[in-house]
Amino acid sequence: MPRYIYVYSITTVQDRFPQFRNFLTPAWQVDRKWQRAEPGSCRPVLPAACVRAAISVGLLWGWFKWAGLIIIGFLAMLHPGELVDLTRKDLVFPADTLGHTRSLFIHLRRPKTSRFARRQHGRIDDEIAIAYLWSLVVGLGPDDKVYPASLYSFHRQWNAIMDRLGLPSWAADKGATPGMLRGSGATHYYIATEDIPWLAWRGRWARARTLECYLQEVTAQILLSEVTPIARARIKQLDRAADSLLCYFSGASQ
Repeated sequence: MPRYIYVYSITTVQDRFPQFRNFLTPAWQVDRKWQRAEPGSCRPVLPAACVRAAISVGLLWGWFKWAGLIIIGFLAMLHPGELVDLTRKDLVFPADTLGHTRSLFIHLRRPKTSRFARRQHGRIDDEIAIAYLWSLVVGLGPDDKVYPASLYSFHRQWNAIMDRLGLPSWAADKGATPGMLRGSGATHYYIATEDIPWLAWRGRWARARTLECYLQEVTAQILLSEVTPIARARIKQLDRAADSLLCYFSGASQ
């Protein structure tokens, strides 16, 4: 049995039967011994350059809604399962508040960390990203999905673009998977700000200490360091083109 299933079992009991929380100390002691016997490792993260390059390829291939999900997943630090469930009414744009905010807020109806807070939200402040995402949802009904396809399709598109960028995309090879978006976004913000309390709030981490441990482990594990010189040059060009492409396609993504 994988350790994460054991941990989920304990946290589920805590969530459903809070009166038994004080009796679960021995269970957590077993988990700590398990960690010492079989120390795990966090998956590496994608630098912003790789994420922006992936967005550029998605735009050039006409995968506009896929590119939109990548933007949301990276900047709002979301899990893949949270991304594909998003509907128009989950996105609150500045236009939806009649200009009283400049940010995009993302309502998470079924957040993965719901045991800490059942109602959560993400936030995006990047003006170019917001303008592009707005162009995606114009004309959608409140219950229309932002990405009208399955998680499987999302993964297939991800793998195709990672292959084009020259990046491994299989978890078994410690490659780039959609599950990296949340951690990659967090690492990007950490490098830019070093403000862990702010990042813990923005990324919906229940404890800043958990985030600190995560960042200590993954910040130096940048996947870009393992790619070929040709792939690195391609990623660099596509990264530089990302903002221009987003502005160009903002009016052509319907």
